[in-house]
Amino acid sequence: MMITDFPPELERLIVQRTLGEEAARQFEQGLLPNRVLAPLARAVAELSARFTTERNLLPAKYTDSKAARAAYLLYFLPANFPKTALLLDELAAHPDSLLQKEHIRILDLGSGVGTATVSALNYLARKTQVRSIEAVAVDSSAEALAECRSLATEFAQLLEDESPNLSFKLATIVKSLKVDSLDGINGSFDIIIASNLLNELFSGQEGSLRDRARFIKSVAQKFLAADGSILIIEPSLRSTTRELQMVRDLVVAESELNIYSPCLFDDLCPMLREGTERDWCHSAYPWHRPQTIKQIDQMIGNRKESLKFAYMIFRRDGKQLRDAVSNLPGSLWRAVGDMQTEKGRSFIYLCGEGSYRRHTLLKRDRTPENRAFEDIERGDIASISGYIEKEKETRIGRETTVTKAKE
Repeated sequence: MMITDFPPELERLIVQRTLGEEAARQFEQGLLPNRVLAPLARAVAELSARFTTERNLLPAKYTDSKAARAAYLLYFLPANFPKTALLLDELAAHPDSLLQKEHIRILDLGSGVGTATVSALNYLARKTQVRSIEAVAVDSSAEALAECRSLATEFAQLLEDESPNLSFKLATIVKSLKVDSLDGINGSFDIIIASNLLNELFSGQEGSLRDRARFIKSVAQKFLAADGSILIIEPSLRSTTRELQMVRDLVVAESELNIYSPCLFDDLCPMLREGTERDWCHSAYPWHRPQTIKQIDQMIGNRKESLKFAYMIFRRDGKQLRDAVSNLPGSLWRAVGDMQTEKGRSFIYLCGEGSYRRHTLLKRDRTPENRAFEDIERGDIASISGYIEKEKETRIGRETTVTKAKE
């Protein structure tokens, strides 16, 4: 199973919770009838617009609505579920085996119906040696937290049936998430997750970026274990992503926290400094859409064929994703765009060594040593040596060596 695949037993559980037992039996036999999905498909279309083009119309507690919660569970949870897993996979890639612990505590801030909590539970139970998982989910909506508790508990039971030695505990706290109202949360946490939360904090207020940076610093100071990680996941919209990049710079400049990933260095964001306002740093991964999402996409005219999001992982111990590829020769770069091919050349934007640059390979300069360049995709890490600096781009020449890090 690919890391971006959605567990079929969880999909069935969600169908049962949102559409009923009869629909769950139909799901096991194949396609659900469109008439069964139609009411929720309309709610999905409305939420989708609120999350993108009509963000100003999104209610603060939209998950208080039963229809909105059901639409989120059936459609948006499966789409957001793999994002947490992808970030955990980057942590697992570190040579110090950051996730190989007997006991892990998770703090899910702005948990909603529990997407990140359930995703982390699934990942840790199936891809690590963790035996005890304790999660604390915090949200302002009591209704969303009730859904989170029910879903996580039922899914945990399925996982515990697979792994009898696994123990899972969940606490939920109804709380408005502001810097000064985080009391009542006890202890330190190995993993702190804020998924699709940061952009909603202090939105529209003067100084909102500095307030968000202060929120991250406060969370770290109060709750982050010495060897823990803060996972920030945000929508891939240009506005929300560029705001995350700006908050990143404030956090790095004004706290002890360091960037684990996606950045390979702790320098101020070179894309903000050297790029244009049309540039924003986001990730995109292909995925196998669950069948129910395919059907709903056809009904409402969506094409959710890839996972797009922006993210940041903070730590305080200096460990970085680049440690996993420190054996590679040359300068390290990460792809922050897609490979473009034009007549006679290929180019892609890479970020690294405090620089955001277009890297170009002319067709006439292809060699066995640089052939890996054209295989680079968004999010990949590559080492490059012997490149040629031009005024407006970095040239991959005949003497350049390109090595792509193993996935």
